[in-house]
Order: sequence, then structure tokens, then C-alpha cells
Amino acid sequence: MSNQRLLLPEGVKEKLTRLYASKHQSWLSSTDSNAWPLRIKLGTPTEKEAAANPSAVKDWIIAWRSWQGTGTLSWSDKRWHILGTQSLPQEISFTDAAQVALLIGEHSRWERAKQRFLDLSEKWPILLHTLPRVFYALADYSDSDIARLTSLLEWFEKKTPVNLYPRQIPVSGVDTKWLERHSGIITKLLSVIQDKDEDNLYKLTGLTVPPRLVRFRVLDSELRNHFSGLSDITCTVDEFARLNLPIIRAFIVENDQTALCFRDLPGAIAIFGRGYSVEIVEAVTWLLKIECYYWGDLDTHGFNILNSARSHLPQLESLLMDEETLTLHRDLWVMEEKPILAANLRTLSVEEQNLYLALRDNTFGTRVRLEQERINWEFAWDCICKVYHSRSLSGKPTAMQSTTLEDSTQLRIKASNL
Repeated sequence: MSNQRLLLPEGVKEKLTRLYASKHQSWLSSTDSNAWPLRIKLGTPTEKEAAANPSAVKDWIIAWRSWQGTGTLSWSDKRWHILGTQSLPQEISFTDAAQVALLIGEHSRWERAKQRFLDLSEKWPILLHTLPRVFYALADYSDSDIARLTSLLEWFEKKTPVNLYPRQIPVSGVDTKWLERHSGIITKLLSVIQDKDEDNLYKLTGLTVPPRLVRFRVLDSELRNHFSGLSDITCTVDEFARLNLPIIRAFIVENDQTALCFRDLPGAIAIFGRGYSVEIVEAVTWLLKIECYYWGDLDTHGFNILNSARSHLPQLESLLMDEETLTLHRDLWVMEEKPILAANLRTLSVEEQNLYLALRDNTFGTRVRLEQERINWEFAWDCICKVYHSRSLSGKPTAMQSTTLEDSTQLRIKASNL
């Protein structure tokens, strides 16, 4: 007899855990009419099997005799010729999902989800079949987030906002960040309430999309004259994309304070990268015509951001993202919280890819991370100037389309004086 035929309490829990994972949505809306009672057979041995493996059968019986879990346990008497009459566990049954959830440690989540499902479906019966698909929100959102969600749906149901930004929605606790963080569930529920086939929150609601902003520093006094002497500028991405100035190099810098430390470099600007928002470069076509550098944290996310940015700017080069920089600052390493585990970042160079893999695989230590702002600034600036100076003297035509021969010549003269 295979021991797998005799289902022990732990086996029942494992089976119910898998069943709950696949069925909890239909159980929530009670659309599975044949689900209850839920019966699980425990496996009944024959006399021959029991005689061949008495210890396994005995352990199985003892385990169920001491059962303290939910559900109703059924026993049956077997009259065997040699072993006599034996009382054996036959099946365990459950009357509803709450019993199953309690047994597998999901009771509090289930009860929250069930009550919130009842409340919201009573208010909006049309959501009866949609709410189970957002079970995670019903189970895990805080009471305040559920209250905000309900109030927001009520407001959108009555109002069609025109030229309103998210921050202007008169619902307590709802701001731009909250709206963006929960946009998926808002869109899913509101599209059903309004009977619209639209998965974009702004198109669905009529809200005005906040413009994407880019911050950059102008590192050249002559270029600053085009901005009335301003050096630190924030504008919309669309406005940034329309710039038509003799810029020859752009440094995309991850950390704001590091970008603020940049000194003047003729013909150059420093763009504040700010994590994965660096992808805004996709909309700025003139960056394709100049030399661009990315300097980010020396960790797996830093290389992932570099990989993403380079998919839009193929000529993008990395700065200070090498093994020498990493090992020279060993005493400043910290631990990366959630490393990227991708097998391959396709736009990285061989050297970059090797360092990324070494960081991912903990070659230097557990989840090693060197934040860019921790790098010795004089060391960093010396490296930046060396790169800038070598490229400036090369005479390469790297300026934007508007750059004249005279502009480029003047910039190279200024660079040679660094």
C-alpha cells in the first residue's frame, strides 16, 4: 500500500490551500453552487494493505483521532476477517469557505474580503461578478483605503471632472500618489459602474493628466544666458524636448544631491535621473544626437535602469559603474533590499553585464550596493573631467543639430581649459 493513499491532516491542509488559491474568488461571490459541502476522502485501506503496513495505518488513525481542526470528520467501521472490526477515518467535510480559510490560516483575510464584498455589492449590485477579481484589495486594504475607494467611486459616479487634476478631487485622503497607486482597482470597478470599456483611468474619468516633469542643470555660463542666467530648471518633458541649444553632452545623474555637485562643463547639462523615471528620455529625440552618460547606483537596480535608458539612447555610456569604483569604496557598501534577478540585461556591455551578474549572484558579498552619492566626490569628479576632456579634444561632431561649427569650436576651447 502506498502511504500516499492515506491522507494525513497536513496533507488535507496542503490540498485545501491549493483549492483555496484557485477557488476563493468563486467562493466569495457564491457562483460555485456545487462547492458545498466540500468533502475530502481520506483514503481507506483494505485489510490486506493494513496487514502489510500496520504502522502506517496506525499512525494515520492516531493522527485523525487527535484532530482539532475545523470541518466534520466522518468515521466508518470496517469488519475484517483477520484484523476484526476497525474504526477508520473516512472523510472530512466543510460547510463553507470560512471553515476552509480558518483551517489554512486565511480566516481574517477571508472575513474582511467577505464583509467588504457584501458592502460594495449591496451599494453597486453591478459589481457582483467584478469584486471577486480584486480579492487582494478586499482582503488586504486598510479600512481607511476602503473608505477612500468607496467615497471616490461615489464621487465619480455623480461627477464628470473637467480640467481637474487628481489633487483637486474633493475626497478626503485622496491625492495624486494615492490615486496612481490604486489606479488599477479604481479603473476596474469604475468602468463596470459606468459601463465603459476603458482601462485608462484618465480617459475613463476625464481627469487631466499631470504633465511629466524633468529637472536639469545648465553647466555652461553661455548656455545659461538662454535662460536669463538660470542654472537649475524644471519644465515639462514636452518643453524639454523642444530645446534647441548648442548642448554637446548630457549627464543623467541618479541622485539629486550628486547632480547638484556638478561644476561647470562647457556645453553640458546634468539631468536628474530619479530612478526609473529616467525613461522620459524616450520623448526627447535631440538627446540621440549628442553624447549621453548615465551615472547610477552600483547595484542591480542601477544596471537595470541603465539597461532601460540605453534601450532609448543606444549611445548612452555609463560613468563610475565599474568594478574599480565598487571595490575602492568597499567600506561604504550597504545592502540592496530587493535585487533584480533577471538573467540578462540585453543592452549592457560585456563589462557591465559581468558586474551586474556578480552583484546579482553575491560574488562580492550579500546583496552589495554602493550608492552613487557615497562615492568620494573628488575621485568621481576627476573621472568625469577625464572623460569630458578626452571627448572634447577628439573633435567629434556631437552637438545638437542647432550647434554651429563656431559653437563647437568655442566649446572645445573652453573644455581644454578645464
